[in-house]
Amino acid sequence: MDPAPTIESTSATESAFSRAFDLPELLRIITSHLQWKDITRLMQTCRKFNEQCSPWFYRHINLSIRYGRGKNILESTSAALALARNVRSIRQLSSELPEMALLYQCLLSFYELYSLSTASVHLERPAWLPSIDRRVCQFIPIPPMTHLTSLTVKSSSPKLRRSVSFDLPSSKDHHVILAQICWIIMQASNLYSLTLECQLEDPQDIRLLSTTLSKLRLLKSFDLSAHSRLKEPFRWGSELFFSCSPLLENLKLDLKCNLRNTSNDNDKKPPRHNLPELPHRQEPLAYLTKLSVWDKGASESEEQLTRVLQHCPNLQELNIANAHGSIKPETIAKFVGEHCPQIRKLKSAITTHNANTLLPFSIMSSLPEQQIQEFECMDYDIWLDEKLVKNAIVRHSKSLTTLVLSGRRNMESKAVGLILTECGTLETFTLVYLHERMVEGDVVSINLEDAAANPWVCTRLKQLELTVACQEVPVDDGVEPYYFRDGPVVLSGLEQENFAQFEALYRNLGSLVELEILDIRIHWCDMDGQILSDSLYASNTFPGFLSLGDAKTGRPGYLNCLSGLKKLRKLLGSVSATTEEATETMGWDEVKWMSTHWPLLEIGEFFVQFEIPRAAFKWLKNTSSKHLILNLPYSIF
Repeated sequence: MDPAPTIESTSATESAFSRAFDLPELLRIITSHLQWKDITRLMQTCRKFNEQCSPWFYRHINLSIRYGRGKNILESTSAALALARNVRSIRQLSSELPEMALLYQCLLSFYELYSLSTASVHLERPAWLPSIDRRVCQFIPIPPMTHLTSLTVKSSSPKLRRSVSFDLPSSKDHHVILAQICWIIMQASNLYSLTLECQLEDPQDIRLLSTTLSKLRLLKSFDLSAHSRLKEPFRWGSELFFSCSPLLENLKLDLKCNLRNTSNDNDKKPPRHNLPELPHRQEPLAYLTKLSVWDKGASESEEQLTRVLQHCPNLQELNIANAHGSIKPETIAKFVGEHCPQIRKLKSAITTHNANTLLPFSIMSSLPEQQIQEFECMDYDIWLDEKLVKNAIVRHSKSLTTLVLSGRRNMESKAVGLILTECGTLETFTLVYLHERMVEGDVVSINLEDAAANPWVCTRLKQLELTVACQEVPVDDGVEPYYFRDGPVVLSGLEQENFAQFEALYRNLGSLVELEILDIRIHWCDMDGQILSDSLYASNTFPGFLSLGDAKTGRPGYLNCLSGLKKLRKLLGSVSATTEEATETMGWDEVKWMSTHWPLLEIGEFFVQFEIPRAAFKWLKNTSSKHLILNLPYSIF
């Protein structure tokens, strides 16, 4: 039996504990590696940890999360009081709009209480600041969060939002809630990151937000997503741009315009306090490296866009959205090449039918060679021929690591082949199409002969999404498909030529030894090159792709070409195990081969949803250490 602890040993233990954890630096290091729940458990171990860990517990607060009995922090009196005591510890705050309205009432309550206790101090409220709401619930006085460095405010959907115990009238008025948020932001002068979702319905809303931004001299990141009824989105977005801090590093302005009933709605609203227009910042944003350019309307000039870009000399990432088709892409591209020569990442998202989709490719052509590292163009509707791809994309073949093309029109097959045989540094290559184009009998793809013509140099690829268009090889009447023929299998001249091209394609795929995600799809076309209307990728299988072949009968199979894909985690596309060919050619040998050569496989699109896997694939799933998924919901996208 161990001896009972003596007074001396107990005091020595307590002394060692005190010496270790009385050091705030040590506890700061420990808590910096813990999650919020872990800090909660640590605080419950002893009184000392409860006191010392409280500031870390309140560093990251989300006012919209519900705890315990379904209440958030501001709805619980005890939690709100604890928040008020530790408000100086808050560094990052997340909330939805209704909670921001309640927080505003709590801040006003604090200032009213502070004014009563200190007669010499009086709160100077701006004329645009709304008054306090009627007392529908208890407002706990909360001091301003002067040490706040990051604020995220998300909009909330009434349909998805759970019931709340308060119903503030101000939370239903977009102008009022914006004014409340702006005033809260002004109290946090040390803010360096701001993410905001709201509605900006008229110029006064823009002016109010611009005034607020001009107060944040330390702001480094601003992300705005707003619904607007303004007729000139780029003009008003520019006013926000020229109000930002010179220290800004990341700016994203997403103004979603809805011009329906614009004039009538504004006429019905009561007059509001007019804010003066702020003088524009003159110095450039020398620290700005990431910019998302907001929508540019048809009535807005190229000079407005170039005026903004002129203030971004050190830009490294540019995201362009919906530049109107009336602009001249070569003019803007030349300006970008001269004034923003350090761009490394270029992205474009087109969501309107009259946008100029040639602009991102023109910018890519104007920048110095071998500079662009990431290029994404979503929803383009222009014909990408070999010349355009060579002047824009291949121009950066030694630096480009990510290339994502999603279009509403096909591109020249040889242009796709040019990318595969020239861009040796690619790690992600995605070539996808929109679903409505498939109905019209067209997809973004590469022809089989171009995919097999030359060896691919993009051997660093980790993710590949590609569609291959193939012509069906005609078979004489009465001749069965090759996989139904008795041995020895004799292939016609056209079949031999076709299989030779497929083998070259499979060897190119097998050379991508770093590949982790492969989404390879086949679409059959007629002799004129038109995609067959019933050619859905999930109902097809590449000939001999997932078969080892049969040496005795001479039946071809090329699964061994993929033996180098040791890192493959996802195999998607036209790899169905339920087609006639797959049923005849894929068996236990092929499944055991996959288990040996693809040990990291997590997802295989061998069966669509509700199809029952064959016994061999059930064995593969049961023996896999990665919880292999064999059935995926079918999608035409």
